[in-house]
Amino acid sequence: MLKNNLKKYRKKFKITQDDISLKLGVKRNYYSDIERGVYVSSTLLAFKICKAINDIIFEKQGLRSRLLVDDLFYLEHKVQE
Repeated sequence: MLKNNLKKYRKKFKITQDDISLKLGVKRNYYSDIERGVYVSSTLLAFKICKAINDIIFEKQGLRSRLLVDDLFYLEHKVQE
């Protein structure tokens, strides 16, 4: 199952869901659903989210962030019993 660390990094860099959704051109509720795991992001959207977060970090804080898609999204492996 695909999981994410979106909230962790969003909070770390003091970014709001509104900031990200505006940058992506999607509704905040849709982005919130992705962050909470209600919807699974497509590969293309995952890359767009990563770029948007890196861009926002630079615009707001002047930091050149190098967050990768792998930092934000990961596969959760469940052990079969």
